[in-house]
Amino acid sequence: MAVSQVKSPVVSAKPPSGPSAADLKAAAKVKGAIQDVLKRVRLGNPLPAADAPKSDAKNGWRAPNGDKLIEVVLSKPPPGMADGMGSSAFVNPKTNEFYVGTFGGIAGLHRFNGPLSLPDNARFHGKTYSAADIKALTAAANGESGARKAATKEQALAALGAYQFHNMLRWNAKGPAASDVLKTVPLKKENHPDGFTYTALVLKSDPNKVVIKKTGGFAGLTQYSQPLDVTRLPK
Repeated sequence: MAVSQVKSPVVSAKPPSGPSAADLKAAAKVKGAIQDVLKRVRLGNPLPAADAPKSDAKNGWRAPNGDKLIEVVLSKPPPGMADGMGSSAFVNPKTNEFYVGTFGGIAGLHRFNGPLSLPDNARFHGKTYSAADIKALTAAANGESGARKAATKEQALAALGAYQFHNMLRWNAKGPAASDVLKTVPLKKENHPDGFTYTALVLKSDPNKVVIKKTGGFAGLTQYSQPLDVTRLPK
């Protein structure tokens, strides 16, 4: 008797949304790490133009091989000094190397050195980076408001309490994909046999929003809330 083969369904993986939590953490450390490197090394002759990073309004900063670069501002000219000098590092997250650029002066100097290797505590782990990824990592590296701090445990607990008090939580069986979660924050566990355990899932798309994961209860269910904005609680 012939046995028919059952083909497994093809499951298409959802592409990650934004840079990973590890890369955002590396970006937050990269400025200090670069400054430590520059204290220990002596920069030689500047690079020729063909080997230096380049920038244009459409693509931003790119390495000579075309890779997108993260600009990390190291210093700015003093206020009121139009001919002052400033410097930036230009980080390639794919190779974990960086260039140092010095700009300004009366002649409008552009000087580049490098590339130098990033230290182990500030290395990136992705293989590809979109323009949006580079924008987010640049904001994180420079401490800009665009790099919003992720919701804390205290904020998530306050949001959970406020939404519970106003009976505004909507529970369902489907939660966010793992690739859409920036970090997981344990919140609380109800201390009785049928109690629930609550966990906050901080979203990459908006680190000020959390989805509450509720597990346990009499039926041992796992349910998820709608996204809650920890900065705008119901009153």
